[in-house]
Amino acid sequence: MRHSLVGLLGLVLGLAQFTFDARAASLSDTQRATSLSASGLGISELLAQAGKAIAEGRLVGPGNESAIDYYAAVLDQDPHNPIAEEGMRELLPMAAGAIERMIGSGYAERGLHIVDMFARVEPNNHTLAVLRQFAVYRLRYWGR
Repeated sequence: MRHSLVGLLGLVLGLAQFTFDARAASLSDTQRATSLSASGLGISELLAQAGKAIAEGRLVGPGNESAIDYYAAVLDQDPHNPIAEEGMRELLPMAAGAIERMIGSGYAERGLHIVDMFARVEPNNHTLAVLRQFAVYRLRYWGR
């Protein structure tokens, strides 16, 4: 019986359920980042939207309206924003299982992009390293 570290972490933490919107998932990561960065929202508005996304369970979903995307947009404007950095650190344990399911469901490119966003504030995180390896494996051997 084989359990991945991240899957076990998801069970232990009782992570929120993750669902996909195929239309939003088809957007490239560049399109997502560009549309949110170009939205004209300031840092306080982006942080408020991140909080709202967390309250609604949109931690790392597809599209550009998840908490991780809002925090990343804040860091694009202010690379060392302590609120966004701490928000991402707190979000990671809750989002790890969702990222694993995303990668396993054939959205490895998006999963890898999300791992890279988290790595901006946690570059040496073991869970992110495991998720990165899983995403790279999926992309290399499954093509998605």
